[in-house]
Amino acid sequence: MYLTQPIILAGGKGTRMNQGKASGVPKVLFKIGNKPMICYILETFRYMELIKPIIVVGYKAQSVIDELGSNYLYAVQTKRLGTGHAVKIGLKKAYNSAKDIFIVNGDDSAFYSQNMLKGVFKLHQQNNTIITMLIVKIPDASDYGRIIRNLEGNVIGIVEKSDLIEEQKKIDEVNCGAYVINAEWLKANIGKIKKSYKGGKEYPITDLIKLAVLQNQKISGVVIDRKEWVGVNNLEQLSEANRLITDNK
Repeated sequence: MYLTQPIILAGGKGTRMNQGKASGVPKVLFKIGNKPMICYILETFRYMELIKPIIVVGYKAQSVIDELGSNYLYAVQTKRLGTGHAVKIGLKKAYNSAKDIFIVNGDDSAFYSQNMLKGVFKLHQQNNTIITMLIVKIPDASDYGRIIRNLEGNVIGIVEKSDLIEEQKKIDEVNCGAYVINAEWLKANIGKIKKSYKGGKEYPITDLIKLAVLQNQKISGVVIDRKEWVGVNNLEQLSEANRLITDNK
């Protein structure tokens, strides 16, 4: 058994699905194929030896809980203070037996396979890393931030799309938003995340990478097959995800 407990972030309003306004349906309940997109990762976890998943809900929380049922642990994020804050809320539900926490989005994880995840968890444990993050290569990554590596090839940061300088725009490695993190280290450091700059009110989970680098902790970036990750941020991408699910049947 992997002593790994998933925390699934599922509090999104789906504003980009609804012309910039909060959707009537929580984002993770938009359907790919014939079921809510979050159900795919939950079904994948069901066949893996993991500790019971924690689902962090926010917008229309009860709708998500009613849809998914009582087989999971739920943590409610009453204030929208970012992904780092959501993880902090979820950690309060984590079992003491968890050695690692797997943080994953409920809206872009429908195509993750058991074999890929098992390989990532095994690699994380064998390498004794503090953070192992999933990365995908996208030749034209104009819609995404980029992974920054040093000369030795180690991950040292994530630069958001709005902050990219011209040279960084040539990088084709994108953050999937999925991380396996040592549970003890995460609990000790989650409260150290600072609010995003430029007057932001949110605590970004990507700051954990900065903290780990400053502490000289080991970070691994695992490049996964492009077919395993599909970002779903708008109706056009949702349509593409539906096409891919149909093609894979």
